[in-house]
Amino acid sequence: MGWHLLLWGVLAVLASLWSLLYLLLRSLVHWTGWKQGVEGVKQLPSLDLPPWLMEILGIGWIERFQAVLADWAPEFQAWVQSWPDVSAWLSAALVWGWGLGLGLLALAGLLGSVLIRAGQRLQARTEGR
Repeated sequence: MGWHLLLWGVLAVLASLWSLLYLLLRSLVHWTGWKQGVEGVKQLPSLDLPPWLMEILGIGWIERFQAVLADWAPEFQAWVQSWPDVSAWLSAALVWGWGLGLGLLALAGLLGSVLIRAGQRLQARTEGR
């Protein structure tokens, strides 16, 4: 039982991190600053992330991200404005990717549980002889 708990505990942590990454990417996709160009990049700290996530991530990465976006802003703004529905299909892709990732983690957990159980049975047979 201890190995199963360890396996599923690790997978729960990985699933949580995967979900946090999804939330971050979803917030970036739906950020209104993309349509505003360089002025929008200056508003990046007002990105709609949960306060607890902002505390975990810290604020330093946002300033570095702003500098990169300011360099890319003209090209990226033109690309975003040429695809008015980019957030719609990108949101769907993110949801599918998130679901696929969680499904793979669950499958890994099931496979790990089967392997743990098989190992326990093998060990019980060898000890019984």
